[in-house]
Amino acid sequence: MQFYALMMFIFVAGAALCRSAPAQSPRVTPTVRLIQKAEGAVVAIFCRAENGAENAGSGTIIHEDGFILTNDHVVRDRPGLVLLADGSVLPYRTIGRLPEKDAALLKVEAKQPQQRVALGRSKDLMAGEPVIAGGNPGGRGIVFSSGIINSPAMMLDAPSALAMSFFPLDVRDRFIQFDATVNPGNSGGPLINAEGHQIGVVSVKNIKEQNINFAIPIDRIRRYFAELVAAEEAGGFWLGIEIDPLADRAVIAAVADGSPAAQSGLAAGDVLAAANGKVLRSGIDWVLFCVGKSVGESISIVAERNATRDEKTLKVATYPLASVASEAGKTPGLRYNLYRQQLLSLDGLKGVKPTSSGISPKLQSDELAGSNTDDYAITFEGFLKVEQTGLHRLILASDDGSRLFLDGRLLIDNDGRHAKVELGRNVRLAAGLHSLRVEFFEASGDAELKLYIQPPNGERREVGPDLLFHE
Repeated sequence: MQFYALMMFIFVAGAALCRSAPAQSPRVTPTVRLIQKAEGAVVAIFCRAENGAENAGSGTIIHEDGFILTNDHVVRDRPGLVLLADGSVLPYRTIGRLPEKDAALLKVEAKQPQQRVALGRSKDLMAGEPVIAGGNPGGRGIVFSSGIINSPAMMLDAPSALAMSFFPLDVRDRFIQFDATVNPGNSGGPLINAEGHQIGVVSVKNIKEQNINFAIPIDRIRRYFAELVAAEEAGGFWLGIEIDPLADRAVIAAVADGSPAAQSGLAAGDVLAAANGKVLRSGIDWVLFCVGKSVGESISIVAERNATRDEKTLKVATYPLASVASEAGKTPGLRYNLYRQQLLSLDGLKGVKPTSSGISPKLQSDELAGSNTDDYAITFEGFLKVEQTGLHRLILASDDGSRLFLDGRLLIDNDGRHAKVELGRNVRLAAGLHSLRVEFFEASGDAELKLYIQPPNGERREVGPDLLFHE
């Protein structure tokens, strides 16, 4: 705690020494005004690493209730403290993690509403536009640097631009490259555009080159935000509203059949304007509003449809668990079909007939493909054995594309041509056998297909023959 106390002293003392110039002074440039607008929402994060050393990182308050966006590699499962702009030091709790996208959401319980930075969009970023980066380099407290976007969509793990020119449809994640100075400790902090919106999360620094830094585009965070939080799955409750994560407002993308939302008359296209008296500025606000809700609770919703406002009441229901199959007549292994087909995505399998079929004891790729290990696809069908009821995390890893269907629902979509990529999803499951379908295709290069499961309060493990069955 001595370390944290020292950081707090430096932070507060430094702030006390600052004096503001008159607003009309030429010193108050657009960059100064931008930093003044954002500085109260950028936080320093401290936790203890596995080796016992102090680990410093950064984050951004994205909601006045104290929700903080950061990198997963900054906190992982570790407890720690957040240093706020006013000098307050508060413990955080982890609301959600998405390790495969290096995103985490924390929350602190402050006595008053916090300053926030609104999440913007990264779909229209331009090389050369100005940005500022805020963070906690070296654990010394919040500082800012300025620069420009060098590239709005840079690939980090490609061998070279020349090599990738032969794979124009590769779908692996791109990053924002920028030259504002960052250092260890900046990870998790915001990249902010000239409008004051967060358009990226600082993530990676190339230590072999000067001023070559990378941020996760905010659209990727928005796209996976509901899965990052997983409020219903984690809390065991159900409202049945799927939000459009990229819309400017809280627009409903889908309503689950039989859900409290459906029973209230809500439908896709409706806009959620307020919940329990709180204005909802975007779908992000709705997802965060859902955190901590309880079965049996009543929620008052103001919804807009065709410029008409209507108030509805939703009664929070118990999360519906998919039914499990009987173990009678089931034997180990999965049924598979092998296809010889050049694909860009798994949708290209429609109408294609398999060249061979059989039973495989596990998910595997080249072992079933034989000597010809390019341009093939495999589908697996059967059952996944879940050993305990509760919140599980499933992770699908593949090179190239893959998809996982559980209980007839597309759970993980890892499709497209790419090097090895892991993608995970939280899901609440009952103990027993769940229908499983896995689709995979290999274009060229290395081939890998693995499924992992992380049970409640347990370590992740590869799904092996002991958990796979078929009729």
